[in-house]
Amino acid sequence: MLHACATPRHPDPVQLLSVRELPARSPDQATVAVVGEIDAYTAPLLEACLRTQTRRRGLRELAIDLRQVTFLDATGLSVLARALRRCRLRGARLVLRCGRGTTVLRLVQASGLAAVVTIDREHWTEDAGERQARYPRLALQPAGERR
Repeated sequence: MLHACATPRHPDPVQLLSVRELPARSPDQATVAVVGEIDAYTAPLLEACLRTQTRRRGLRELAIDLRQVTFLDATGLSVLARALRRCRLRGARLVLRCGRGTTVLRLVQASGLAAVVTIDREHWTEDAGERQARYPRLALQPAGERR
């Protein structure tokens, strides 16, 4: 299921992709939160949302929050590259929010996209509870109990 406007606190396992606009800090900024998988099937939804955002009058900065993206392929990277091109044509800056050490960040770096966009390092922290909820088998154990 594709979804464009709900605001779930926890991703729905049936929902492949959720894209929503977050409240802006100022009229010349826009933030889009993406949750789920970005592949050939779901990328058109993200493309449509980013195209709408880059057409906003007076836009100076578009931030795309990818911290809850669980899968990203070449199609998704292409969508991000096209958003960058549209931002540059309008004189706006594209900012990507990726979690530190995530697969998404590594793919953005490997593609060369990280060299031409701004990577927001302010949002790199993840508390232990979030990490354990996402990776339950990696729960920390005392050193003496490890096998």
